[in-house]
Amino acid sequence: MPEDEINYQAIIQENQALKEALATRDLELAEVKAQLTELRRLMYGSTSESRSGGSNYTPAKKSGRRSSPCYF
Repeated sequence: MPEDEINYQAIIQENQALKEALATRDLELAEVKAQLTELRRLMYGSTSESRSGGSNYTPAKKSGRRSSPCYF
């Protein structure tokens, strides 16, 4: 079945192209993440303050009822 072989090769090529696109996107995301970390460092002076939300940070109150497990 030569048609199956052609389809198989096309799938392999498409898969490789998708892998390359994902690798490029992952690299771009890593660069943006590094820039964001640097921006936070410049804004807050350290990463620990940015993680805690700064000196005026107050955690939000949890509201709503507790969900009980549903047994069917």
